[in-house]
Amino acid sequence: MPSAAAFSGIPSASATLLGREVLTEAGRIDVLAQDSSGRHWVIEAKVGVAGRDAVGQLQSYLAASRELESFRGIDPIGVLVAEDF
Repeated sequence: MPSAAAFSGIPSASATLLGREVLTEAGRIDVLAQDSSGRHWVIEAKVGVAGRDAVGQLQSYLAASRELESFRGIDPIGVLVAEDF
């Protein structure tokens, strides 16, 4: 199991939900959020195993999110959540 330090950058429960299933030119982003430090997050959730294609999908979503009005000029943090990798 990862140490607590490995989770230090993950947004807390106090993060603000900016959107769910947000349609972009790259597809639908599962979750957009902003944490209490002002950092923006692109979160992609997969059921079961996430392969290399899921990583590529997240990268596409990160690029597409920069075109959204609420993310313009911001370099978001990407998180891929899955049961296994």
